[in-house]
Amino acid sequence: GSSATGTTAHVMGRHGNSIDLNADYAELIVYNRVLTSIEMDTLLSYLSVKWGTSYTADADISPSLLGESTLVAFGDSITQGTGETRSYRVTLADRLSVTVTNEGIGGTPLQNTNRVSPVSPAPNNGRDRYVVDTTGGAAKDIAVILYGTNDLGYAPQTNWTPALYGSDLEEVVDGLIADGYAANKIVICSPPYIEDYNFSATFTGSNVTVHETYVAAARQVAVDTGVLYADTYAATKAVGSASVSTDGLHPNDVGHYIIANTILKASSV
Repeated sequence: GSSATGTTAHVMGRHGNSIDLNADYAELIVYNRVLTSIEMDTLLSYLSVKWGTSYTADADISPSLLGESTLVAFGDSITQGTGETRSYRVTLADRLSVTVTNEGIGGTPLQNTNRVSPVSPAPNNGRDRYVVDTTGGAAKDIAVILYGTNDLGYAPQTNWTPALYGSDLEEVVDGLIADGYAANKIVICSPPYIEDYNFSATFTGSNVTVHETYVAAARQVAVDTGVLYADTYAATKAVGSASVSTDGLHPNDVGHYIIANTILKASSV
């Protein structure tokens, strides 16, 4: 899930220059080029069988996501892209044979609640822009909503809460359904795993407990609205630091692949 170019040394198992991975490597497979999507799927299928990891075979893809042509990915920097070589969007496009529209904007929360300072909603928040970006002429066959990381991260520094996040997320989902999306064509994702040290480094005052309240809020909206749910938090947490980049926040290629496979298996809850 990692790549290097040129002659620069490529260090595995380290965050920056100070935090090392405390684990064993079961197997290393090195290629001198970027793999195609078919090659990556073949490789990961082999590894999942050998090491008992998760891999979504075609037969396990949620049936309601098949047979469509277009998909909109709606979210923050994880969706927009932060330097990974293969975003979850690319895997969804390949596995579902759909054209994916990227409606991710970095640094944005979902909720439009006023901040402490300045006293106004965050620009480009998901609640206020979803109508323009995902409905009407911008509507697609499938909508994937991956939001919440900035909501939970900056919650202690703002007036943002899990309840308000859930309320605004439900308003977005209700708006999509009213616009003509079928409930089983909408996927809500929980905010993915974050390294513990990142809370103090970037999200001052937040913590794992806050994170998991937002995960619960996302799941509850899926329950209340009848849409599909992908627990990308649990899936990425299961592999921990192996799923995030050196900043401890944004998913790396492994994390994005796990997110994509979790979305492919999304189901009603």
